[in-house]
Amino acid sequence: SWNSAGPGPVTSIAFSPSGYVGFAVGSARGTPPNLFLSRDHGATWDKEESTKFIPVAVAVPSDNVAYVVCMSGVLLKYSDK
Repeated sequence: SWNSAGPGPVTSIAFSPSGYVGFAVGSARGTPPNLFLSRDHGATWDKEESTKFIPVAVAVPSDNVAYVVCMSGVLLKYSDK
């Protein structure tokens, strides 16, 4: 069955190859997009610290690293090490 599982509306979502870590770009009505992190295969999502950049896309090549492309063209690297 389908259940609402995270932030919405979501414009970009990606998981690490293990599926354990996921990042999503989403926003509430009329607010700038935020970055959300899941460390339990997408069962729960937590809002990450805001930056001055607006995230638009995300890639998660490992459980410890993610890259976020921002609207301005800036590339951010998230590291959990």
